[in-house]
Amino acid sequence: MWMGLTMGERKAVTKQLALRYQSAGRAVKGQILTELVELTGWRRDYARQALRQALEPPGLRRVRPGRKPVYPADLQPALVLCWAVLRGPAGKLLAAATGYLVPMLRAERVLDITDAQADLLVRMSAATIDRRLAREREKMRLHGRSHTKLTVRSSPSLTVSRDWLHSTIGGGARREIRRFSFDHRLGRGES
Repeated sequence: MWMGLTMGERKAVTKQLALRYQSAGRAVKGQILTELVELTGWRRDYARQALRQALEPPGLRRVRPGRKPVYPADLQPALVLCWAVLRGPAGKLLAAATGYLVPMLRAERVLDITDAQADLLVRMSAATIDRRLAREREKMRLHGRSHTKLTVRSSPSLTVSRDWLHSTIGGGARREIRRFSFDHRLGRGES
């Protein structure tokens, strides 16, 4: 019967049983496996795999060195400036425009970068531009409910006007106004 052990307890039990499992014969291995299945609630094939792996030394993960950045961090302000001059276009549009925008801004002395940096900025792909400008776009995004549209029902001035109209005009006058506006739409009303 499975006893509801925590994962740490299951690993400790597995390690202890794995020491016996390694040097045991076939019949004893079956008993150890049955004991582990009853203790942990695992299936036999998973328990067998856990017993084998419990004695293996943990594999050392090879840490790969990261790629050397192609575009230095000091290029970011120039990219943001180009993006702002064009009023925040998408990366594809900005990538297409940097070919003429960067030399123009450098000629006007608005963009103070070296020739090598200018070359890197012009060669930057649209996807890289989008990744590099993600934080800037996030700063520009509207938050909260301030940018929601005002609905007619929630407008207090329209509600007051409607209430005023119903209270001041009687039933007959309302019918007359409706008929007049209908006739006007058909071109039969008086102007």
